[in-house]
Formats: sequence, C-alpha cells, structure tokens
Amino acid sequence: MHGEQNQDVFPLALLQSGQEGQVVEVLGSDVRVHQLAEVGLRKGCAIRMIRPGHPCVLAIDGRRLSVRLHQDVDVLVGSLVSTKAS
Repeated sequence: MHGEQNQDVFPLALLQSGQEGQVVEVLGSDVRVHQLAEVGLRKGCAIRMIRPGHPCVLAIDGRRLSVRLHQDVDVLVGSLVSTKAS
C-alpha cells in the first residue's frame, strides 16, 4: 500500500492549461518510455500543463518541456491531492 490512495487517473492530453497532476504510469515500448524518463517525464513526477496540444508544453521540475506524444505511448496522470489527515 505504501500510502497509495484512490484517485482519478486520466490521459495527459486531458489536462488543461494551468492544471497540475502527477504521472501515475507511462505505458508504451521500453524505448519510448526510457526516452521520456530521460527528459524527466516518468512515474511519480509532478507536472503542470503549460500549453495543451501536439506538441504539448509541460512544466517538470522547474523546466519547460515540449512533448509530442505518439500513439504508441500513454501517459496517465492523477490529480495532485493533499494527504493531510483530519
């Protein structure tokens, strides 16, 4: 379990400009997944959509990254949710 929680998961392409999320999974060929990980787009990273589209522009770790997602790759994103207990 490791602190995991239920959350809505959706494709990266559905993020609107200014929305933030956390990458839940990057699915595709090992080569494409590795290429995306090398530029910072990997499971667990926090992202913010700067400009949706093809290519989209993301903010990751204080950097802007232009990403053209291909049909052979799915980036699934979950909402950033506070885990504070009441």
